[in-house]
Amino acid sequence: MRVRLSDLAEQDLLDIATFIAADSVLQAEIYTDRLLQACAGLAESAERYALIPRYEGRGYRRRPFENYAIIYVVNPDEVVVVRITSSARDLDTLLDD
Repeated sequence: MRVRLSDLAEQDLLDIATFIAADSVLQAEIYTDRLLQACAGLAESAERYALIPRYEGRGYRRRPFENYAIIYVVNPDEVVVVRITSSARDLDTLLDD
């Protein structure tokens, strides 16, 4: 199955990289590579992670990755990463639109 990042998820990834790069460009590259690998891994295990209870009607799932949450949906032919956000962030502000 194919994994695709939405425009918002790509911007989230860039924001994360920029934040980390303020301390270390190398660490930003390493971390974002690992984060992208976690996203790519959804191709093999998309159903492994639970639906988010409040958003199960929309099919949103959450894959934890360290201090972040990868929010995605599973479609018949692809997994779409919708957002990549801090695990502590209120999902309502991200997903209620």
